[in-house]
Amino acid sequence: MSDQIEQFREEHGLFRNVPRMVRRAVERRLRQLEADAEEFDRAALEHHGRLKRLHALLHIHPGERARATLFGKPPTDSPRAALRTLVLCKDDPETAAELVQIYRIPYLLAEAALGSLREPVAIALLETMAGEELLARLPLMARRGLLAGMVRDALLGRLQRMASFPHERFPYPKIESVVRNSNLDRQVAAAAFALVGSTTEEAALQGDTALLVDASLSMTREGGCLELAANIGWRVDRALASAAGLWVYLIGNESTAVPLRRGSGLDQWRAALTGPAPEAPGTALGTGVEALLRDGRQAVRLVLVTDGQENRAPRLVSALERYRSATGQRPLVQLVQPANASQQLAGDLRNAQVPFGVFTVDRHLVGLDAFLPAMRTSGAESRVAQILAFR
Repeated sequence: MSDQIEQFREEHGLFRNVPRMVRRAVERRLRQLEADAEEFDRAALEHHGRLKRLHALLHIHPGERARATLFGKPPTDSPRAALRTLVLCKDDPETAAELVQIYRIPYLLAEAALGSLREPVAIALLETMAGEELLARLPLMARRGLLAGMVRDALLGRLQRMASFPHERFPYPKIESVVRNSNLDRQVAAAAFALVGSTTEEAALQGDTALLVDASLSMTREGGCLELAANIGWRVDRALASAAGLWVYLIGNESTAVPLRRGSGLDQWRAALTGPAPEAPGTALGTGVEALLRDGRQAVRLVLVTDGQENRAPRLVSALERYRSATGQRPLVQLVQPANASQQLAGDLRNAQVPFGVFTVDRHLVGLDAFLPAMRTSGAESRVAQILAFR
């Protein structure tokens, strides 16, 4: 056994010295970092352990300020000294909040130093965290029960201020995930979705499109209206070229065509998609594809508003294969799902190697303006949306 261990060490470099060129490169970078006291203090605050190990393991002699910060008593004007002082402020939230604001102490370090965050400290963190860190910590703050009262108001104000800066823009999936996992109310969610990167006006969508709407008992209805489907259908209608066709089907155990003219307003879409839920349970999404085949309609794009699951034959995947064999057309599939939808349908499509995209909708429906850009970027070779479907 000892011979095997020695062989492993020799082959894989365990306990071997770092190459000299690597050590010199690291040393140059550390010297550059130490030359800027403010930059070094920030790095030492956020990555104290890593910097300490680099100096110790590579035998790099630190400068005077670096030695005091990493291996001794930090200078009194440094963030590391402020962090030590913060530990003593557990019963003085006002002083703790002031230290957080002055030295921009990160959320995790502040929480570790104080044990729990009082309202003044939480507000100070919201005001000082960078945009990326703010979005990353919101779900954690929500689990701590911090996003209420004055903290909630401070968050709303910070998000609104961030929206005024063009560089503070984030992809839709990131914002949707934050809104969902933080359980933000409608007003705060709308402020968060204002941070989604805007897109320039693009050309109209070409090609006929079919909108298949899951109308089963499991779908949410507001006053009998399939509100999500109405909003999606209205947006698709506006984006399609005037010569393109748009066919709408309600799907339960069977499919029913919805007679809607192109150019209908949102109120007309809501009226057309309002009605009682079907008495018979079950969802057979394949019936919508079979209805397209029966009616002789060749769609280049399928938009499915669904809760992500089906439990009756014909199944969507098998119906798509029959549709492709009969028409020679393999339409792009775009799933539109509410938050926390099932992954069953996305899994079936992925296993069958059917190209598809997934657009997850927040519970307030305030982020739907990002749907059309997402649908435009869904291509046959793209797998990004499929990966996001399994977050």
